[in-house]
Amino acid sequence: MNKCKIKTIGFMILVLLLLSLSLFVIKRIIFFFVARTDFSDYMASMVSMIILTSIILRLSRKAEINLSIFPDKFTVSYISVSIISVVLFIASPSNYKGGIEPILLLVYSSIVTPIFEELIFRGYIWNELNQIFTSEWKTYIITTILLLYGTWDILVLLLLE
Repeated sequence: MNKCKIKTIGFMILVLLLLSLSLFVIKRIIFFFVARTDFSDYMASMVSMIILTSIILRLSRKAEINLSIFPDKFTVSYISVSIISVVLFIASPSNYKGGIEPILLLVYSSIVTPIFEELIFRGYIWNELNQIFTSEWKTYIITTILLLYGTWDILVLLLLE
């Protein structure tokens, strides 16, 4: 591997480390004002991810980095499945039995977290690696390794809490 590729991968590891540290710090700041419970922990994670997602989007727009995570052309089946999923979510009475908490947890786990991760791993890391590697298989393998690194990094930060 040449120096440019190693430098790019090293920078991505640094970005993942900074993102994990930022999530940790934002959550700690939130817990200065809110008592820590399981629910508030999830909500603090959600708020942290929303804050970091907005920062990532602004920085990428300013640096003119393409974070495309959606297909270039939406097909009828893609739009149909999306509409059906939203209608089923809204129409499901079980979403409203426990008040707002189950809805917020569902939003956190099925909307906020995937968007945050997709922006980082498919939007940034995949696109950047795809430009420097000739094979998508190499991009896939490196992205997977970085994802595992990011997961272990987050686990270590969680253990420190």
